[in-house]
Amino acid sequence: MINKYHHWFYLIVLLLFYIVPVSSQNKPFDPKLQKIIAINDENKKLIDDDFSNISSQQLFYYFLLVSEELQHIQLYQPMFENLVSKMDQTVLENFQSTKAINLSENQQQKLAENLLIYLHQFIFKKYMANSNSVSELFDRGWYNCVSSSILYGIFLKRYGLALAGI
Repeated sequence: MINKYHHWFYLIVLLLFYIVPVSSQNKPFDPKLQKIIAINDENKKLIDDDFSNISSQQLFYYFLLVSEELQHIQLYQPMFENLVSKMDQTVLENFQSTKAINLSENQQQKLAENLLIYLHQFIFKKYMANSNSVSELFDRGWYNCVSSSILYGIFLKRYGLALAGI
């Protein structure tokens, strides 16, 4: 009796493997998927860009892009440039150079640590788990691990410090 039901089970499973793929091929294309599949020119530029020699301004532009706030570039670009000025001035005052290549290995490590401290002084005000956009960061000072890492990475790159995602 067990063998009889056992065979039926395998037959039903085999039929399901045949019926499900065949029936799904007859469904019309879901228009919602088009948005996922389509990559606009701005995102294609991001994907294809050479990040080995990229400016902090271009990285911030991409931050706006992935935050889906590119339409507000006129508002946030000057705020970013103001932050860059403050960071450059602070780094120069404390390290006498804004280029990591001019610093010893120990000074480079100290610079990397201090950049995070400076960002907390100038922009990072309150950790909010869901705050990963440019607007929340610059308007309220709210940040999370994503937004803070992106901005921190922009400044590490600006000063020539090595960084890698883990």
